[in-house]
Amino acid sequence: MEDGSIFIKGVQYSAQTIVLPNSNFEASASTPVPGWTGSGATLTYETGSPYAGTQSLKVSSVSQYGGAICNQKWACASGDQFFVSAAIKSDGTAIPYLAVEFFDASNAYIGGIFAGGSTSTSWSVYTASGTAPANTVFLEIHLQNNAASQPSACYFDNVTVDRITILGTNVGDGAANFSATASVLSYRPTSNPLVGHDSGGSAEIDISSFNMLTSSKGTISYNSGSVSGLSYDTLYYVYVSSDPTLAGGATTYAASTTKTDALDGVGRLFVGSVRTPVSGGPDSTGNNDGGCGAQAGQTNVFSFSASSNTNSGTAVSGSIGSSSYDGDLTTYSAVRITNTNSSSASISSTMSGMPAQIVPYTSVTLYCRSAVPTNNITGSSNFCKITYSYAGGSGTILNQPATTTRAVTTDSVSLPTSINLGTLQISTLVSRNNGTSQTLELDLYEVWVVTTQ
Repeated sequence: MEDGSIFIKGVQYSAQTIVLPNSNFEASASTPVPGWTGSGATLTYETGSPYAGTQSLKVSSVSQYGGAICNQKWACASGDQFFVSAAIKSDGTAIPYLAVEFFDASNAYIGGIFAGGSTSTSWSVYTASGTAPANTVFLEIHLQNNAASQPSACYFDNVTVDRITILGTNVGDGAANFSATASVLSYRPTSNPLVGHDSGGSAEIDISSFNMLTSSKGTISYNSGSVSGLSYDTLYYVYVSSDPTLAGGATTYAASTTKTDALDGVGRLFVGSVRTPVSGGPDSTGNNDGGCGAQAGQTNVFSFSASSNTNSGTAVSGSIGSSSYDGDLTTYSAVRITNTNSSSASISSTMSGMPAQIVPYTSVTLYCRSAVPTNNITGSSNFCKITYSYAGGSGTILNQPATTTRAVTTDSVSLPTSINLGTLQISTLVSRNNGTSQTLELDLYEVWVVTTQ
């Protein structure tokens, strides 16, 4: 250029890591392996020569393509680009691959990205990149053995999948070349105004009044509203349908299952997303992910993937299981004590298996939905408790007083933003020492964590 400076033009990229559950396989030393399910294979741990930490995943296949399938699925669309990486080795016979597999709306496999393919018995990091094909709706992550000769074993560690965004091939024109409409503002709702509701026969989304903080137009206030006639158990993206002059006040809201619709117009502003409840289910809360530009980033919902139970004494029944972390707020695990003698009894459980990663979150909230429908036990030594613990802290969610019941209630606890979710555990204890004929029941509907980056 005339002033002697150099202008370099090129493609710029941004990567967003997909948070895999237990991607380094350190979440638990016990099986089943948290976050992963075997298919045509047995999943155990390699502790003799792990790639990193104290253990790696060992996949012992009995059929071609047998392996481990991640318990989560991720929504994506055709054209989405990905970069994948994993540490892999073979027993000399296995042909291991990290596979990101794409599926269409009918759950049919339509393509994939594969890293690996060597029979080397030494650890190596394999990488690959690719693009989701046409008609892609979601992806799965598999750690598989492609060898035709079986049985054989292969090993995996430090699995990562990044979603790649092309930022552009040029320096942007700059805000001075645009009028100040919703399409060029950075903005963010200062509250979480969305609630999903079963209105009888269909779902609706209620939007409470809220303020929209903007980068150059101050704070804009919007009135409450609703969107009705929606499907149950569906993720919707809610937006102001038309406010090109940023007037605020009374407005019309719209909801779409396609996120880009929320920004496809100069008068549209993205308010946030919310999944509507199942039919007959409780109200659902928005994901607090509205805005465009300088706002809090992606909201993630994490579930536990493993539980263990210990019973002591007589007349105890039930256990805490997957119904307490299946993502369905209407199902639950029930534990009950009914004693008719002087012996003590208790049921304790522990939930674990969150992804073992430390991410710079801006907020971390633990939610616990539970009920105590029956409780006629007396005495201070009889109790029903739900507690939580993590590396560096602990606390109590529920400590139900004697002889008192509790309707279905969702409790929330703010956790440190520096938490390693892989260390988070939930413990329940239903205990009875009194010798008369009395009953105590705990129903645990769901425990989950919501993070904002």
